[in-house]
Amino acid sequence: EADGIPYNFIDIDGQDSALIRAIEGGLLTADNTIPAVLEAADVNIDGQVTSIDAEDTDMSGLFLQTIGQNKA
Repeated sequence: EADGIPYNFIDIDGQDSALIRAIEGGLLTADNTIPAVLEAADVNIDGQVTSIDAEDTDMSGLFLQTIGQNKA
């Protein structure tokens, strides 16, 4: 869960990709955003927000990939 919202309830779209790229580039950090944003941006749940997370959201936005955000 991210702030009480189940992972499988969170919608992912192109806006998320832009936010993920801002986090990856250092424009958004733990100092200027809330922890839930950083947690949700790690779509593959590997502990890092990288271009892979942004690419996954791009593919999801094109309906070419499904992202499941269930912790193992």
